[in-house]
Amino acid sequence: MSALTIDQARPHLFTPTVAQLLASLHDAPTTVSARQPVPQRAGPRTDALYLASGFVGRYRADRFGRRQLLGVHLPGDFIELPGFALAPPDDDLQALSPAEIRRIPQERLQNLRRDAPETFEKLWHIPLLDAAIDRYWIFRLGRLVGRARIANFFCEMLLRLHSRGAGTLDSFALPLTQVDLAESCGMTAVHANRMLGELREEGICVFGQGTVRIMNLHELFRTGQYDWDYLHLGPALDRTIRERLGGEAGEAPAHRGQGWEGPSDCSIKKMPSTGRLNFIPLSGQRAAQLRQDGDGRQKPLPARPGRAPLRQPVGTILPAPRFRRCGNSPQQAQETRDDDEISSFRRDDTVVVFRAGAG
Repeated sequence: MSALTIDQARPHLFTPTVAQLLASLHDAPTTVSARQPVPQRAGPRTDALYLASGFVGRYRADRFGRRQLLGVHLPGDFIELPGFALAPPDDDLQALSPAEIRRIPQERLQNLRRDAPETFEKLWHIPLLDAAIDRYWIFRLGRLVGRARIANFFCEMLLRLHSRGAGTLDSFALPLTQVDLAESCGMTAVHANRMLGELREEGICVFGQGTVRIMNLHELFRTGQYDWDYLHLGPALDRTIRERLGGEAGEAPAHRGQGWEGPSDCSIKKMPSTGRLNFIPLSGQRAAQLRQDGDGRQKPLPARPGRAPLRQPVGTILPAPRFRRCGNSPQQAQETRDDDEISSFRRDDTVVVFRAGAG
């Protein structure tokens, strides 16, 4: 991918003339190889970083070296534009693909406030948009489960890239590994692999060799419960996306507050012990089957190809799953469920099976 200018990345904010003005503030570009850390100067930040090409991950790691990706920066992004107001960096940056980065000294940005105040004000829309994306990542990790997180993540990457002319609504480049994807979505690589397999088997999308190929755009958005209002893409692109989604499914999915009735792919079951209503996420095929069977949500479901017959019906209450440590050292240790065939989640000390396993 060639270097992206700011007017190409954000045409609703910047004109080519303004882009030339901002480009004149850049230092010479720096190239960072894939999987290498992005150099950050010690002490308080004195410059901003503009990502002209490539992908950069922002992350923190625990004491065992296990990472959580806090964000993925795409071509046309500023990295920590207001960072000069903070102390030394509180996170780390790694190039996920070969990247070209250009530094802008903060004193030049401050001079821009005096010489071109309108451009300076537009520039500070970018941290506000970044903050909106960060808030949405909290929602994704805190509320969505399993493959809904991955589908939601793919939807965001799709629209952020498509809005910059870097991908179509049918496929886009995403030079992440399955480990990167797991770290972005707060799950193990094994679980991420299983969820990708479900998305592939159900004809929604395929992820491999640094590319996401979308086979059913509407189903991808529905599975991920995705609403793109936080990206502020502008009315023209918003209308294009809605027309495409409506063309595939008869109608476009509603925006937040205009029709979502709860998580997609779920049944609702009243817990006999507490009387609470709980959402029980299901895969798309299983949710469709349960809707056809009516009260069949308590019936065992047929086995998947290559797996043993399922003996636990959806909605079964089980004891909390046990965990074990695996790996040759504490740094390699990971928490793994004793029974990988049962996917469950914990809610007020109650575990509900939402994809019954082999027992």
